[in-house]
This record gives sequence, C-alpha cells and structure tokens, in this order.
Amino acid sequence: MDLPAVQLVLFAGGAGRRLGPCAPPKPLLAPCGVPLIDLQIAYALVAGFREFTVLLGHGADEVRDHVLRSFPELAGRVRFHVDEWDAAERPYGTGRALWSAMRDGVVDAERPALTLFCDDFYASARYVHDVVRAYEREWRKGDLLAVVLAHPGVELPYGVVHRWRGHFNEKPQLGILVAAGMYLLTPLALRLLRETLSREEYYSIPGEVSFEKYLLEPFSRQYRVEPVTMRAGDWLAVNDWKSAHRLCNWLRTCDWLPHPSEPSAQSAH
Repeated sequence: MDLPAVQLVLFAGGAGRRLGPCAPPKPLLAPCGVPLIDLQIAYALVAGFREFTVLLGHGADEVRDHVLRSFPELAGRVRFHVDEWDAAERPYGTGRALWSAMRDGVVDAERPALTLFCDDFYASARYVHDVVRAYEREWRKGDLLAVVLAHPGVELPYGVVHRWRGHFNEKPQLGILVAAGMYLLTPLALRLLRETLSREEYYSIPGEVSFEKYLLEPFSRQYRVEPVTMRAGDWLAVNDWKSAHRLCNWLRTCDWLPHPSEPSAQSAH
C-alpha cells in the first residue's frame, strides 16, 4: 500500500452549533481531556500518514495554533487552509472548503484524497487501509468516483409507530449502509467538484454546500461509489453532548490508542 500517494484531508472547521454558544470550536472540544482534533491526528498517524492538510473554518487561528503546539513533530508536514468565509456567521460546508483548497493549490486535484472529520471516530486504524486497498483495486476501471467507509445500519433516535399494525418499536435499527465520514475521493471526483462549482455559485448558493450533496449524490448516477463495510459498533459520530459523553467509554474499544482506558495527550501522540 502506497499511502504517500494518497493525500489526507482533515476537515476541522466546524462551529459545533449543537453544542451551544459557550462551546469551543468543535475540533477543540475535549470530552475526555483530549481535543477531538488530537485524537483524529493520532488516528491518522497510527494508520500510517505522515503529512496532513487541515481545512479550517470557525476558530481557525485557535485550532491551528493548538495543532502546532500539540504536534511539534509535524512542523513542515502539516498544511493549513482557511478561506475568508466565516462558518460561524454563514453555513460553509465541506464542498466549499474542499473547492477553495483546490483553488488555492493546497489540495492537489490530481491525487486521491482520503477525508477524515474531527467528529467521526473509528475503532480500528485498519479501516484506512481497507478503504485505500479498495481504491487500488477499483480505480483502474476508470469510472470510480469515490470509496466510502460504510456502517452496517443506523439506529433511529426516535420510537416508531407502525400505522397499520399498531406496533411500537423504540429506536429501531435500520438495515442500510450509512456513510461513516471516511471518503476516498478519486482525482475524477476532485476534478468534477472543481469544474462544476463555479466561483459565482461558491458565493451565491444559500446555505451549506457539502461535497456529499453537491458531488457524490448527483454524480453517483453516472460514476461508481464503492462501499467498504465496517464492523457494527466501530463508528462513533460526536454530534452533540450526549455522544460526546459516550466518547470516553467508547475509546476503550479502539485498537489505535496505546492506553485506551486512560486516553491522555501523551498517549494520543
């Protein structure tokens, strides 16, 4: 596996609106004493990446300074990009972040890009390798848009009433493949995003522009999206305080932390 051929793009621009007005920038949220971005960088290092591109947004200066202080060994090997857009004032989205990073030459549109998000965590670093292997196996067919790490099912956050049978199920599990936040975008996908999102649309489209909605959804009708299915329970998305409180116990299941029972800044590195 040639990980240097794959660029790692870490999205770290979230404002964490669902965490309330007093919360720090989401990458710096530290429910277990270690900021989310530190855990995600530790995960990428264990997986084998040695260079990073970090796309910033809300609290960009604070997040960048924190990463450089926490990971001095990455000096010269981590690149940051931030646009003039203030994600706290107006929805930004992963599509805008990626498009502007390609526009400014920080992300190379000719190299496959593996994405990680600061709020998506995986129990094993091998999932990076599984996704990259799937890309290496499939890209020669020429019509591959992306490889997506998928979780086998998702639990609804609500109870469900069956109208005709009169039955009730509390938070049922839906048996569908759910994208878990790790995407390997092919050069084809990156070029399509760069060419189809114009500068005018970048500024004029109201609301958030995500590459998932703007790129993968429409172009998957023409090109292939290859799923890689992970083991059930090996993914935790930190979207609110409830899931943030679950993180500490959940990290004990991870094989990439040296001391999963007591994650600390030192062990995360």
